[in-house]
Amino acid sequence: MKLRITVALFAALLPLVGAAESKPNVVVMMVDDMGFAGPSIAPYGNPHYKTPGMDRLAREGMLFTDFHSSGTVCSPTRAGLLTGRYQQRVGVEAVIHPHATHPEHRKGLQKSEITFAELFKQAGYATGLVGKWHLGYAGENPNYHPQNHGFDYFMGYHSGNIDYINHWGDHMKHDWWHGRKETPEKGYTTHLINKYALEFLEQNKDKPFCLYVAHESPHSPVQGPNDPIQRGPGARKRTTPHAEAMKQMILEMDKGVEQVRAKLVELGLEKNTLFLFFSDNGDAPRTATGHPSHRGHKGSVYEGGTRVPAIAWWPGKIKPGTSTDALSITLDVMPTILSVAGIEKPKNRALDGIDLSPVLFEQKTLPARPLYWGSLSNNGARSEALRDGPWKLVVQHPKAKPGTFANEQVELFRLDKDLGEENNLAGKEPKRAAAMLKQLKAWYAETQETATYQPGGWVPRPQLDVSFFNGKDLTGWSASEMKYWSVKDGAIVGHSAVNVPKNEFIWADGEVEDFYLVVDVKLTPDNRNAGIQFRSKKANASGQAVGYQADVGGGVWGKLYHEHGRGKLDWNNNATGAVKPGDWNRYEILAVGHKIWTAINGKLCVALEDPKGELSGKISFQVHGGPAQTVRYRPVKLVHNPKIALEKQTEKQLHAALPKKSVAPKPAPPKPISTPLPRWTRLIMAVDPGSQGEAWAMPAFDHAKWKTMKVPGHFENAGLPGHDGVVWFRKTVELSGEQAKSQAILHLGQIDDMDVTWVNGKRVGGYENPGHHYTVRKYSVPAGLLKTGKNTIAVRVMDHGSRGGIAGKPEQLALQVGKETISLANMWHFAPGANLNALNEHAALVGPKPGWNAEVTAWRAKVDANDPGMAGKWYASKFDDSKWKTMKLPTFYETAGLPGHDGTVWFRRGIDVHVARGGKSITLQLGAIDDMDMTFFNGHFLGGTETPGFWTKRRVYKVPAKWVKAGRNVITVRVIDHGWSGGMNGPAANMKWTMQGQKSVTLAGDWRYSPGVTLKSLSLGELTNPSPSNPSVVPTPIAPVHALLRPLIKPAAPVSAFANGFTLKGNQSIVIVGGANAAECQRYGYLETLLASANSGKELHVRNMAWVADTVYTQQRPRNFFGTTKPGYGAKDQRPTMAADVVFVWFGQMESLEGIARLDDFTKTYLEMLSQFADYTGRLVLVTPVPGEDPLDLGLKVKDRNDALAKYAAAIRQIARDRKLPVVDLFAALRGKSVTSDGLLLSTKGHQLAARTFANQLGFSPKFSANTEPLRQVILKKNALWRQYWFPSNWAFLYGNRQTQPSSRSHLNGSYRWFPEEIQGILPEIEQLERAILKEAQRLPQ
Repeated sequence: MKLRITVALFAALLPLVGAAESKPNVVVMMVDDMGFAGPSIAPYGNPHYKTPGMDRLAREGMLFTDFHSSGTVCSPTRAGLLTGRYQQRVGVEAVIHPHATHPEHRKGLQKSEITFAELFKQAGYATGLVGKWHLGYAGENPNYHPQNHGFDYFMGYHSGNIDYINHWGDHMKHDWWHGRKETPEKGYTTHLINKYALEFLEQNKDKPFCLYVAHESPHSPVQGPNDPIQRGPGARKRTTPHAEAMKQMILEMDKGVEQVRAKLVELGLEKNTLFLFFSDNGDAPRTATGHPSHRGHKGSVYEGGTRVPAIAWWPGKIKPGTSTDALSITLDVMPTILSVAGIEKPKNRALDGIDLSPVLFEQKTLPARPLYWGSLSNNGARSEALRDGPWKLVVQHPKAKPGTFANEQVELFRLDKDLGEENNLAGKEPKRAAAMLKQLKAWYAETQETATYQPGGWVPRPQLDVSFFNGKDLTGWSASEMKYWSVKDGAIVGHSAVNVPKNEFIWADGEVEDFYLVVDVKLTPDNRNAGIQFRSKKANASGQAVGYQADVGGGVWGKLYHEHGRGKLDWNNNATGAVKPGDWNRYEILAVGHKIWTAINGKLCVALEDPKGELSGKISFQVHGGPAQTVRYRPVKLVHNPKIALEKQTEKQLHAALPKKSVAPKPAPPKPISTPLPRWTRLIMAVDPGSQGEAWAMPAFDHAKWKTMKVPGHFENAGLPGHDGVVWFRKTVELSGEQAKSQAILHLGQIDDMDVTWVNGKRVGGYENPGHHYTVRKYSVPAGLLKTGKNTIAVRVMDHGSRGGIAGKPEQLALQVGKETISLANMWHFAPGANLNALNEHAALVGPKPGWNAEVTAWRAKVDANDPGMAGKWYASKFDDSKWKTMKLPTFYETAGLPGHDGTVWFRRGIDVHVARGGKSITLQLGAIDDMDMTFFNGHFLGGTETPGFWTKRRVYKVPAKWVKAGRNVITVRVIDHGWSGGMNGPAANMKWTMQGQKSVTLAGDWRYSPGVTLKSLSLGELTNPSPSNPSVVPTPIAPVHALLRPLIKPAAPVSAFANGFTLKGNQSIVIVGGANAAECQRYGYLETLLASANSGKELHVRNMAWVADTVYTQQRPRNFFGTTKPGYGAKDQRPTMAADVVFVWFGQMESLEGIARLDDFTKTYLEMLSQFADYTGRLVLVTPVPGEDPLDLGLKVKDRNDALAKYAAAIRQIARDRKLPVVDLFAALRGKSVTSDGLLLSTKGHQLAARTFANQLGFSPKFSANTEPLRQVILKKNALWRQYWFPSNWAFLYGNRQTQPSSRSHLNGSYRWFPEEIQGILPEIEQLERAILKEAQRLPQ
């Protein structure tokens, strides 16, 4: 993806015009993907349309004929433009890719860079950016935000390109921002950029300003102002011809050029403003802006990829109508505008560009200089170029490994005689070519010596971090208590003259992954303790650390510790004799993957392979809590992606020092289980209803109710319009005994596209791969298969696009028996099977997929076909995993319950989404997974890394908003390990989910898991590592299916109402119904504890039948209490029914979110529900919802929410008065008490206060104490069993609407299925615990 930036820049050159004038203004406008022939004015000469805005700017200013972008694509040119240095020094050589798994995705403009915006801001200028950024996805890494790089004003987008209509970015997220806030805004992107450019000028007309306008046009997507959305929600096909849409895009941008020029004139600023205009790279194909004499396009180092139009405008300073052939580049913009504004260049780094002022204001020539280009494509292909006078060297690397410089292919051109770069002179000028190649390589090597570190990249290479510590001050470092830290004599000093109350850390900005750190350390007195944290994170706001620590101090020098984590890791005495007490000691730390080495003064101290350890994190230095001390850390160097070597140890020596580990025996060569079926057949057999057991092919199947169709013909024309997918055809043929004995051939003519054909339930032929729609079907019928009387022909037709059916000629359809021909060209019964969407959704699960070679395809086919989790749909959101064990992640599962397991393991866990956040997209980060994964969200396939070799790659997935629901959501990860260790094993910090604008929530911790299939059982071995595959495509989501309510028989007579207020009798059943807070109260047990303690002589049966998604309108799960009748539906449930004596009715929380507009509906439905309850019992206790809060500072409208809640609570109170029912008013009692965890759900404190409110308002003891805690613990055990017994998913598997699926599995033996008898067996345990509850309650002091 390439970015477009329109850059208008030019300010007054004060030395030329006198010091009396005010500071000159600068406008830099850069457009995106416009080639040299973009403007219509000569010599650019666009032949397709006129560009009056650009043409006028050129006529009134100066145009450039040999101006170049420093990059061939978007991000690199932008990095060079803003810093004035080759983008290779910035570490941005390629497009910052939108896909999270791409090697270039995590890069961005680092804080150590100095932009022209920062320098203008320091000089008192107003600074603004309007339009495209494309220097890092700031939504993922806020450090990349343009307002962290000198721009006060930002209106635009972060990604490479956005849909011009709905502003949906190439990373498939909405991407339009006002400053730091993502802001939906209607408007064509180009119009918005024009609008905000003018707004900035108007707002800052009375002060000096520097405005950078980065247009999207004419970058894709190709959309005119009136075209439909092309990306994201609501996308439709564009009907405007491509050329016309492209013309509209460029002309709307051209209007913006003129609007900015005219605005400057209107404000009287034109004579004090330098306006620069150019493009970020050459033309993309089909933009109609490439020059016919230039070779190549965007992405190429030939002239067509870098030579772009450029115009400078400044009335009164730049002579109008002039042009220059001065060799210039976008790197020259920064030194030029700094010079014009009288601002000094950065002192700590040299700029690669030069000041163009002599050309602009005096039409002088520039001194000769070489220019360099280095291009890196999205697929890792490199190319370079060197321009030296008229000579140009071009280097390509065909078929080189991505990111490498292998396979040099050198070309040499003389541009003054060969502007089209057609005549390669490398053979005729070998010395010149060799010298220029050497010069080009030296340039690139020099840029890399001090290149800024960037995460990721195609080929990680050793990279010295020059910004780690400047030796002068603590720039780039932070601490919770800076008073302990200073810099002296090039060292970071941690010092305290008094006792240090806690460990203190100072943290370096940025993170490290693989690195080599050399630090000289001096500790006084030497018996104190300190340390160097690495791959660590802050544990809390006070700056405490979690992660690796290389220890410093008496008795601990050279030891490796895991701070606030796993404790001692390598606790040896190897540093003995090497340490110089009270003096400087050189500490080396080398971390590559899970291998860690440390050395002190050249002596190896730690050599460890730690598969459980973090792979990334921060570096910090420690002052240990305790007596007064001084520790000095003098960083020598930090190298990212280092070679494996220390100052005195080679790679071979370091590997030899690692602890030896046993090598697992190589698995036996794979033994084929079965020959994989064709891809379409596998998909059909998995999804198509008629193919299940080949049911619709069997002669006993009754097709009498199917419709009929005249065959031959296309089924789209005969009852199935628009159908792509499977259609079954059946026909019955009567044969005599003589005919049945004859040799038979079945003729079906041409079938579009594929088919499988059966006769009397036996397959006789088929074409199961595409491409045979013209093939005439002719199948021999085996002897003895036909019979006297009725014979059934079944044909399964699969159409994968356009028209489909048995579509030959009538004379081609016949059953030939002996010499007799029976025509089949007449009416056939037919029925649609699986449609193409269903097949494609399943294909996203099972493959083969892009990047799978033959080995992976065959291997996965066997694994997927035999994995019970695939057949049983363990990824389904409603799948019951309650019997699965739990495992604490991240970890390798071989060390946590599955020793020696190679194959598949399934992991599941839920996340809770705040009710106000449902329907919003989230980012799911799972860290590294060893080896492969398939990840699902609420049953939808989200994506996966499904080829081996990526066990260290972080998995990051974007969950579409439409899949995210308020409340409980389920994540399922299928881990596929083909050898050695396996599991979700990255750092805990890399496991989290984030909703935009919200704090991240960790996913580390307990996950349910179940093994799937083992490789050993399939006789499969390890895979070789093929090329990476792209993350799998997310399929179209399937609409949710509503669960069913289950009925129970009502009692003969309802329980009478309370006579004298709330009272309980012995052996009574108390039922709680309602939504989320009602359901969750059983997990805390506080309410039941108070009920039991207040009724200590009575055995109570408290049954929580609430469900988190229930409202008065809809109960989404079987509530096992009452429901609509359905004959025979409840009969299979062998559990005893329960007589409800008392019901707590706790609704209104979720319903109130719909506002007071539905209050009447709520009241009506609530009353109907109470009437239904009254058929069971008159002893009802009404409960009002809890008040709304905003404890997480989400910006919730608490007042509006509580206004609605107050109305709903009042309605419930009024109903209670009308029906003379007791009411517990939680809304009034808990308001202002900070009782929720997220504004909706009660916290632990909230459940305690709610239980006390029940007790106070219903008149029983509200006291908790140490004495009641044992009682509560027994109650919690009982509630857990009750949840298993009643849990709706279990019920649905055993008795309800999921009985056709594999049911719950034993947590001890995955092959064992739970049956109703096991569920029934829970009930006696519950009754036993209720007796224990009674005993515990009776022990309480009265």
